[in-house]
Amino acid sequence: SAVDHGRLDLGPYARETIDVSEARGRSFSNKSIGLPLLAAPWYWLARRATPLGREEPLSAGVRQWCLLLTTTLPFALTGAAMFKLLLALGAGETAAYWTVLAYGFGTIAWIQADLFSGHQAAANLGFLAFALLGLRRDPRPGLHFAAGLLAGFGALADYIAVIVTFSLLGYVFHRSDRRADRLAYLAGAAIPAAVLLAYNAWCFGSPLNM
Repeated sequence: SAVDHGRLDLGPYARETIDVSEARGRSFSNKSIGLPLLAAPWYWLARRATPLGREEPLSAGVRQWCLLLTTTLPFALTGAAMFKLLLALGAGETAAYWTVLAYGFGTIAWIQADLFSGHQAAANLGFLAFALLGLRRDPRPGLHFAAGLLAGFGALADYIAVIVTFSLLGYVFHRSDRRADRLAYLAGAAIPAAVLLAYNAWCFGSPLNM
């Protein structure tokens, strides 16, 4: 709706879903906003700069493109990061390999990675944030900022994942006593938080109105 019609409410797509929240005479999604926001640039690119632009809006091809770039590929990156992190924590290669396979194919993550769902996106982003901090013995503020940004967008993709964001904040405060590192993480996490507050204010009249 944002890309095709320049609006944050569902507009003409409201009739295609039952997950609707009514406010001010308009229909909005009642789901977490992070994954659609992450997909919007890829959707715009598909519609403007690829042959998929010749298809109907929200065509199967365009939806698959967005799913691949926002959920499935990050799921694969999560597996690679998990393998590297396990090695860094002292696991043997065989144990690390089987652990990644167990997570990737033996849990619901495998199903979620093939759905346009905020659950796996939040898991991907939260774990990648942890990996950024854990793969380096002494990560600098830039990595702390990136970790905060990833963890914040993870919470934006699935609001309950804010638990992960705050858990990683505690990890940062425990691991580093440098103010620059702590502030960098907070600054990264503050960006998605500001996006959510602005969205709430624009759509529902108050930054705290969900």
